[in-house]
Amino acid sequence: VQHGTSRASGSGAIGYANGDWRMRNLCLRVNPVQVALLKALSPAVREAIEPIDGTVVGDVVLNGSTRATIAVSGDVAHTDRGGTSRIAGTASVRPGANAFVDARLQARPVALAELGLLVPALGLRGTATGPITLRGSMSSLRVATTLRLSDGGRVEARGTLDLQGRT
Repeated sequence: VQHGTSRASGSGAIGYANGDWRMRNLCLRVNPVQVALLKALSPAVREAIEPIDGTVVGDVVLNGSTRATIAVSGDVAHTDRGGTSRIAGTASVRPGANAFVDARLQARPVALAELGLLVPALGLRGTATGPITLRGSMSSLRVATTLRLSDGGRVEARGTLDLQGRT
């Protein structure tokens, strides 16, 4: 209640058996969901996005299992502190100790100041649009992107991130 109303509706199949969530054509519409609610439901989410708040709206389709792989496709927008970011695309996520991500996303655009909350020293501002590809484990996540910036600039990045390291 303290963070505002969250609304979600959906159709499809979802089941839980022996510690495994299974989804088949689970089509969800969120309008809105408070980021604070997502943080409250998952300590891992809270830790990963601690400075991020606001709301998320959009459509997501889920297929798969939390013991195997979850296929996600969607188009969502996040609004926080006056900035709005929109991401569309597909991802395949294998949760658990050996987590793995294979995502092909499109920034339509993303608010760079919001991303900058995760790394304030970068001083990010403006917006960026373009493709983002992520593939690998959390300790060796390969990133490839070519983003067009709102000020006319461009960022082309290819590299590997360790999201499990201390820094």
